Amino acid sequence: LFLITTQGIMAKKKNLDALRASIDTIDDEIHDLLLRRTDLVAQIGDLKRSQSVQGFPLRPAREAVMLRRLVARHAGPFPVTALINIWRELLSGQIMVQSQLSIAVSHRPIDAIQRHQARNHFGGVAKVLSFPSPGQVLKAVTSDEVAVGILPLPSPKDQDSWWTSLPNNDAVPPRIVARLPFLLQESRTDEYPEVLVIAKVAPEPSGEDVSLLVIELRKDIDGSQLNELLHTVDLTADRLTTCRDSARTRNTLHLLAIEGFVHQGDTRLEQLVQSTDGLVTNITVAGAYAKQLHITD
Repeated sequence: LFLITTQGIMAKKKNLDALRASIDTIDDEIHDLLLRRTDLVAQIGDLKRSQSVQGFPLRPAREAVMLRRLVARHAGPFPVTALINIWRELLSGQIMVQSQLSIAVSHRPIDAIQRHQARNHFGGVAKVLSFPSPGQVLKAVTSDEVAVGILPLPSPKDQDSWWTSLPNNDAVPPRIVARLPFLLQESRTDEYPEVLVIAKVAPEPSGEDVSLLVIELRKDIDGSQLNELLHTVDLTADRLTTCRDSARTRNTLHLLAIEGFVHQGDTRLEQLVQSTDGLVTNITVAGAYAKQLHITD
């Protein structure tokens, strides 16, 4: 009986050892693929430099498409959140192959939240720096002191209207390129307030997007009137917040979230300015971001 029991234990141990050996083999294969992927990323960087392609190598729209595809094909008990975290760390690490990754957050009561969102999305490789205010974060990105800024989601309760200061005269001005967290878990929606990401990166469409417009009006109008104006050029918007531009004019600025991807040269924007007899004095596309992924856990 003792011999039979011992043989059974040994057989189970051999099976266990064999499974662990298989995992080791898979780990090596994963690592080999990671090295191959990194080599391709390095080749892309070399090709860009040879063609004098400028700009920070951040592609939020492409990353969103990639993550949506992975989540759609995912199966089995491995958590989707873990899958996203692995790929986020991978993507950020490989940005570092082409360029330094530094992130600015602001000294505010939610500074820790901004830092968490920065680390959660961009991984542990990024350097995170703190600045006194959202305006200083925007200035740091504009002056190339940092590559990326994390800023609070604007709301009517927020006294710092940093979004009104987005520059418009640079070749590639800072623009809003992402809304975090990208993965929204139903059971954790109140755990971390959402934030916006700015960078000197031209926004690109991901197929499912929200665009942000700063629209300047010569006089105050209510929300329904504003929506009617937008509907005349087939735009649908949610008004995020409003402020009066006392620094330059007495005009009113509205930050609008528009369904779909809108770029600065969109003819609908020019049509809106021209058709309102001077009521709309200016429209700036503040950026665009890929719609977030929602999971139910």
